[in-house]
Amino acid sequence: MSTKKTNVTGVVVGSLNMDLIVTGENIPRPGETLSADSFKTIPGGKGANQAIACAKLGANIKMVGRIGNDYFGQNLQNSLISNNVDNSFVLVDENVPTGVALISVNKHGENSISGVYGANMSLPEKQLIAAKESIHDADFLLLQNEIPVELNMSIAKYAKSKNIPVFWDPAPANKDYIGIMEFCSYITPNIIEAEEITGLNIKTPEQAITACEWISDAYPEITPLITLDKEGVVVSFDNNTKIIKSFEVDVVDTIGAGDAFIAGLAISIAEGNNFIDACNFANATAALSVTKQGAQTSMPNRNTVEKFLKI
Repeated sequence: MSTKKTNVTGVVVGSLNMDLIVTGENIPRPGETLSADSFKTIPGGKGANQAIACAKLGANIKMVGRIGNDYFGQNLQNSLISNNVDNSFVLVDENVPTGVALISVNKHGENSISGVYGANMSLPEKQLIAAKESIHDADFLLLQNEIPVELNMSIAKYAKSKNIPVFWDPAPANKDYIGIMEFCSYITPNIIEAEEITGLNIKTPEQAITACEWISDAYPEITPLITLDKEGVVVSFDNNTKIIKSFEVDVVDTIGAGDAFIAGLAISIAEGNNFIDACNFANATAALSVTKQGAQTSMPNRNTVEKFLKI
């Protein structure tokens, strides 16, 4: 893969959470108590995950978000710093604690997540001021749904007015955020999130293709990519819809795979690569991320992805 631009600059406006991860044979059903194998605390949050994924892939990244003045918040700051992410736009809330995510992972690497977003959801006006300041020289903006909808909407609109491509991972699924699509260049929902956006029932790859075409028809300025886990990703571009297959790897856990995917996609497109190459780069980044535990700790670096693709 040839690159036309190096040292791309990106901004992530999003969440910072501490992930509290329990790993066991199965994920408990409602009312069920199970013994588990391990417990870890690992820095996470979809925004911070994406920022670190981008930084490990070689981009200059600014993180815009909010944490509490507590132990978890300091750990999240340290994770950003150690991974070469500019954290000067991460604000500290003196009254609201840092967000957390309670995560259960089963033997197949599948997970369920409950988020308590804490400081991520406080004082969006101040976060918007920081976000606008941060993106003046950005090649792309990444967004998710773990921050206030009005913050997402406002910064997406501002970025579009500055001709900065907006990449939106609409996770977790929430209809309140769908208005952001008016300002997006690329969106990367999984099946559940695509159902929320389109109102369609998606159980098969063929139905995912229909949903992808629905998004493309309804929002002609958006390039939609619906991720199908191990089956790959459905994409609509240049009046063509197809499935780009993923890579076979040994799965440890899938936490952060969507964050890895959109990071790889944004960077490859910002570097000037063609769309199919960018999708393959994103698929490879996501595939490598699921071979290790955790989110930020599992994000691959640039050399690892390029060797995997034999670039």
